[in-house]
Amino acid sequence: FRMDDLACGYQYHDEGLIPADCAKAIDTALKHAGFTWDEVEIDDIYVFVTPTYDEPVVEVEFEVRDVDYDYIVGANTLRIYQWLIDQ
Repeated sequence: FRMDDLACGYQYHDEGLIPADCAKAIDTALKHAGFTWDEVEIDDIYVFVTPTYDEPVVEVEFEVRDVDYDYIVGANTLRIYQWLIDQ
């Protein structure tokens, strides 16, 4: 397990060890995309604070069948702020 410090937050490298609030944000992104944890490969999980949003956010990047998904979800409200699907 390694958690990297970033300029405005941190990054998890093992989704099995993330806190419950981050897991809920990831659940929200996966549900929005129509997938479950078993169907995706989680690439990166970032937690950060930025003036752009009124709360800490979780950015989750995952892959399904060579399609990349990138979601930013509010850590407190579970609001999806943005998503990108890169085919």
